[in-house]
Amino acid sequence: ISLGLVGSEMCIRDRPSDWARLGNALAQFGASDRAVEIRAVGISQAEALLFSSAAFYFGGFSASAYVTMKSSSRPLDGDGGRACFDLLTKPRDVASTLVSELRSALIFGDIAEIDRIEAQVIDSTGEALKIGPEEWIPLRLLQSLLSKFRETNLRAILPDGHLEFWTPLVSSLVARGTWDFFPSQIAAIQRGLLLRSDTFSLQMPTGAGKTTLCETLLFYHLSAHPETAAVLLVPYRSLASELRGTLVRHLNAMGISARCAYGGTVPSGDEVRAFDDTRALIATPETLSGILSANTTFARRISLVICDEGHLLDAPSRGVGLELLLARMKVREGGIQRYVFVSAIVPNIEEINSWLGGADDSVVRSDYRPALAEFSVLRAVGQGASAALDLEMHPHERAPISYRIERFLRREDFRWINPATERLNTYKFSSVKTRAVAAARKALTMGAAVVFSANKRGNQGAIGLAEELLHQISKTLPLPNPIQFADVGAVNLTVAYLENEFGADWVGTRALNAGAVLHHGDIPQETREVVEKLLRHGKVAFAICTSTLAEGVNLPIRTLVLYSCLLYTSDAADDLLCV
Repeated sequence: ISLGLVGSEMCIRDRPSDWARLGNALAQFGASDRAVEIRAVGISQAEALLFSSAAFYFGGFSASAYVTMKSSSRPLDGDGGRACFDLLTKPRDVASTLVSELRSALIFGDIAEIDRIEAQVIDSTGEALKIGPEEWIPLRLLQSLLSKFRETNLRAILPDGHLEFWTPLVSSLVARGTWDFFPSQIAAIQRGLLLRSDTFSLQMPTGAGKTTLCETLLFYHLSAHPETAAVLLVPYRSLASELRGTLVRHLNAMGISARCAYGGTVPSGDEVRAFDDTRALIATPETLSGILSANTTFARRISLVICDEGHLLDAPSRGVGLELLLARMKVREGGIQRYVFVSAIVPNIEEINSWLGGADDSVVRSDYRPALAEFSVLRAVGQGASAALDLEMHPHERAPISYRIERFLRREDFRWINPATERLNTYKFSSVKTRAVAAARKALTMGAAVVFSANKRGNQGAIGLAEELLHQISKTLPLPNPIQFADVGAVNLTVAYLENEFGADWVGTRALNAGAVLHHGDIPQETREVVEKLLRHGKVAFAICTSTLAEGVNLPIRTLVLYSCLLYTSDAADDLLCV
């Protein structure tokens, strides 16, 4: 396996999906629940995880590489193995001297030192070949990893990346474990996103590194133009709240005064005056509109506007306000010098780019994702209300990539004993709502799960889903319970807060007491931020939400169940459930 991996690098370099499938296949040999079985046939699980992680890295899936390598139960043997581990996981405390030197060279822009380290490994690999495969294989793998790293590291991609100008940004990113750029980010930077002064539009999937790209752009633009200000427009308060604790904090640490504003449409006098020293502002459209009217001095300083999640221009409620705001900023005296429009799904991005003043070559499209997304559909097999449900994996692909997990949900998953009669009963599971909640519960053993609904109220909305979860739990079905995957201490503290604010009978309080977060637009912003922290920090692993949580917010979610994707005016429900 190892010889095939290091020898196949050039053969499938330009086929990321093949690398990802190879990584997934190798990862099966490193699964913790197969330890006894794998050891019995003489396979090293640590090496299997190393080769799996390396395959992901060669394909550009660095997030999958990191997660896979971090799951290794023990450190790798030998200098080459430890260096591979550190290069793939990028920990704060690097054990390998070679990777420690590599990190320092990256931070301080010593490109020659990076080249010297790679040359040293090449020489060591040649010497190890004379000794034997156990010494040669990890060094040969390290050589390949360093070859790719030389092409994708931060300094290699940033314009004049060796300059000290970039050191605050690079130091900040490296401290957070970001040592290189994703292919989507590289495409945008190489197209001229940082250096050009005209409008750009970026179409990238969720998770493709848009936030880091925006941070890089804000750092460059505000450092190169010290008398100006920049605005990052975000559609929802939940996203603004998240960025307040990440992007705003990072920019301030780099010496760029940044703040977040999303409280309302009319800023107070203190808020208006506080913008005098602000260089970077993260705001919702409603809040920015009020700020522009109240503080014309700040408005005149704005030379860059980044519009994140821009596809909401087409949203019935928020789209009109966002379009009017952008139109207002376009025609104001002096005008905004530059717009950057960012979206994952907008179909007519060229038209929007042209409307904002961009050129034909300033649209960057990418379908890259840092981790391979798996799509599936839950389908009933057979007739009747008790028919089992198969999970059809990758239905858009051909076999063998497309396959079925038979009886993913079955009658036995909904059997429960009535304590009053001591008889075995069956919970009705013919409705899509019941199946959606049950599917998310079944997926909890793999990681955090979220059920998404386009509606918030009613029997078929997020509130109805929360009531369904509580009803299922009351029957003690043999499905995983969310509270088993939660930090009970943290949950109890937040439940006490919700009881004081909304009462013990509120559905959100009862759901959280069962280990599930309920999140929708009618919940006050302060409360949403409290429960979002539970999800973000892994204290709760189950959530039921609407688009207020789903749009652009970065959360450690393993499984997303799409219960409904359209806003309904009745209690009608879709007959297709996607996982």
